[in-house]
Amino acid sequence: MSSRKRAVKPQNPALTLKVNILYTYKSESFISVDDIEDVRPGHETEGMKRYAHDVSRDLCFSIVFKGHRKNLDLIASSNEEAAHWTGGLNKVINKSRSMSQKQKLQHWIHTCLWKADKNKDNKMSLKELKRFLQEVNVETDDNYAKQIFQQCDKSQTGALEDDEIEEFYKILTMREEIDVIFDTYKSSEHLLSAEKLQKFLAVEQMEAVTLEQAASLIDKYEPSEE
Repeated sequence: MSSRKRAVKPQNPALTLKVNILYTYKSESFISVDDIEDVRPGHETEGMKRYAHDVSRDLCFSIVFKGHRKNLDLIASSNEEAAHWTGGLNKVINKSRSMSQKQKLQHWIHTCLWKADKNKDNKMSLKELKRFLQEVNVETDDNYAKQIFQQCDKSQTGALEDDEIEEFYKILTMREEIDVIFDTYKSSEHLLSAEKLQKFLAVEQMEAVTLEQAASLIDKYEPSEE
């Protein structure tokens, strides 16, 4: 842990944190709660053990990330502040992990949008939206994307906000051929049963799956909200 100071505060969206890193100059970084593996109070990381052993463990806590990202070791100004952060972060992490599949998808889309919004003004330029589309693996023609962008830019400001962004995404991801196929196999309740999914995979994808495997796919990707 270096001598630099870090200030952490919640940022919009709710499952994101903003970290100010103070050197002789100021820089900022942003953390998605989805990237956090664990929050550990006290001297539980190598950095804390090595550099903060003389600081009260009640003031220390570390954010441990998934993958190979380095831990974020922090020292609070009071015991109460440390407890506030560790308790609050764990609540937010638990909330994130208990979300339904639909909520996770919505959150993932919003997180990708937020990451693409480089200047964090809650507005999206065409360049930022192209970056977002790359993030969510949506391929589209640049001229078509520009055309849809101009169509959605009702305020004619050269940037999309809120509902305009949602409309832009919906238009670009609408696939008529998928709707036609879905209409062929769906039930009268506009649902795709395990039996219908099994038939779809066999006919359209040339992929043989058992009824149990089809049901498992539905459970995994479209769990019931009831």
